[in-house]
Amino acid sequence: MIATSRETRSGLLILLSVFVVCLALTSFGQTNKQGVGDDKVLRDAIRRFESSPDAPLGDKFTYISKNVDLNGDGRDEVIVWIPEEDMGGTSGYPILILSRTKNGYRRLMDIAQGWTPIIILRTRHGRWRDIAYQVAGGGVSPMYSIYRSNGKAYKHVRYQIKQPKGEVIIKKDWNQTTFGPIPKQ
Repeated sequence: MIATSRETRSGLLILLSVFVVCLALTSFGQTNKQGVGDDKVLRDAIRRFESSPDAPLGDKFTYISKNVDLNGDGRDEVIVWIPEEDMGGTSGYPILILSRTKNGYRRLMDIAQGWTPIIILRTRHGRWRDIAYQVAGGGVSPMYSIYRSNGKAYKHVRYQIKQPKGEVIIKKDWNQTTFGPIPKQ
């Protein structure tokens, strides 16, 4: 039987729909919305630092990353936010700051629960730029948590209500609900 043009168009639409669904399924959970691309070494480092028996990270997970030179040495550190369902809730999701090494990455900061925006502040301590991120949810009114480096790791120094001045490197990527913030889908 020879297909009519209507049958051909219907068949092509079905084929195109199946292709789009397959493409979406293979890409789901592998989003790197900003930053370094799908870097296997970075993914392995995130998995190593953030996996736990209660919430193991598999091969596919969502993260948002940004490269930025925090200490003026000409080499970028990587800031990562991991809005993965099993990794957080209304109080936030993991934030990592990683420094590249010969063998992968070294962890400079590991926050269990934080929200975007993540901001590189104008202030420095030693050579290192200060960092802020938003804290909200879990009954906490929104505010910003300020961190500074001691040269080896970042440590919390204070909270403030007003957004600090600096460069937003990972923009706000969540919506407010009655229960608190939730990541955008």
